[in-house]
Amino acid sequence: MGLGGSGRTQLMLQYAWTRREVYGVVLWFDARNMFALEETFLLAASQLGLVLPPTKERGSISANALELYQSGLENCLSLLKRELRRRQQRWLLLFDEADDLSMIELLPRIFPSDLDGNVIVSSRRKEAYRLGRHAIEVTGLPTESAQDLLLYHARVQKPNKEQLAQAKEIVEHLDCIALAIDLAGS
Repeated sequence: MGLGGSGRTQLMLQYAWTRREVYGVVLWFDARNMFALEETFLLAASQLGLVLPPTKERGSISANALELYQSGLENCLSLLKRELRRRQQRWLLLFDEADDLSMIELLPRIFPSDLDGNVIVSSRRKEAYRLGRHAIEVTGLPTESAQDLLLYHARVQKPNKEQLAQAKEIVEHLDCIALAIDLAGS
């Protein structure tokens, strides 16, 4: 959980990358809204070989993918859970940007509870805390790291005391939020 631009998605992806040896399957889902979630479920089904991927010859979506998409999220979830069970591997499901309350309410029904894996949800909303056993609030960077980031993006290699003081004032004004600092330094 955390403010927009605080690095929630980056942190989630970094976790997945550093633990890639632990999980046999890692799937990312766009949880901004139902349409985005269904689209990424379909993409996950394609990545797992459950539906044919899009090609130039078939067009943007294959017939069996379209059939699965039209059958609804519940059938897609069922198929995905069956496949995770069949693989008998640890899995990691990443639900990104679950900021809409309706998505936060839907996600617990999606999580496979009887299988060996983990779920990470990123959200701006405090209500998302109730989704898991462990919640992490992503806040701004430490002031010194935020200053370094700003000066790096501003291409200041050896800052003097005045530049350091100005950088500190700027990053504190930006609440040390990484994205805001990236933009300010550009």
